[in-house]
Amino acid sequence: MAAPVIQLRDNSSQPAKTDKGESFQDLMDKAKDQQVEAPKKEEAAETRDPAQKVESPRKVTVTRNEDGSETQSVQLAAQEAAMLFGSTYGWDKPGADPKYYDEQGEPIKFKHRDRGNAR
Repeated sequence: MAAPVIQLRDNSSQPAKTDKGESFQDLMDKAKDQQVEAPKKEEAAETRDPAQKVESPRKVTVTRNEDGSETQSVQLAAQEAAMLFGSTYGWDKPGADPKYYDEQGEPIKFKHRDRGNAR
């Protein structure tokens, strides 16, 4: 058996009054009657330094493959190359460190050291 719903106030056609005696509908009607003007622009837009520098688009190198398809490549900076390596292979790998890249984003090739008869 369902419990009866207790009605706390009469839901007649009279809208509820606020503390000042105006109903919500009265306030809305007043707002519609008022004309709102857009704020006037005093001066031209301010020039600000952007938080992030906008770089020019990078040069894309297109290489034709033997099968006729194209491969596009973009030159990365050292930090970007390290981030790409780290996100792909893991941040614990040495390739995720920017110090292992030159300024053009190419990995630094270390010379193989001859260990002699170490084995």
